[in-house]
Amino acid sequence: MGMRPMPPLLRGGFLGLLNTLIVGVLVGGVVFHEAGLVLLIILFGLVPGVITGLLAGALAGALARQPAWLRAAAILVPAHVLLLSVAALSPLGYALAIVPTTILALSLEERSRGERVVIPRAIVRRAGA
Repeated sequence: MGMRPMPPLLRGGFLGLLNTLIVGVLVGGVVFHEAGLVLLIILFGLVPGVITGLLAGALAGALARQPAWLRAAAILVPAHVLLLSVAALSPLGYALAIVPTTILALSLEERSRGERVVIPRAIVRRAGA
């Protein structure tokens, strides 16, 4: 009895929360070296981050049977629009925030695809056998 996969909506919300924490630490801690700013970014970014993640998860679930490029674009656009608020604070912070946001958004796209392609196991035969 295996675990059921997380629904796209919940996965999106979780990844939005995770992304907010990562971006808060990167921008507040790495760029500005301010622990208070880390907390401030997380507190003010938590609700928009989770809502954007839920939106991305809902899009991923609704577009489950669409081509991967369309799904990736539909998931990446809202996430990067939200990141523009980080660009107002710091261009370097925005550049750092793009990386985890893109990785988590593409992870959401990959994990919520409608059909899984099963690749058959190859049979290796020795020459002359």
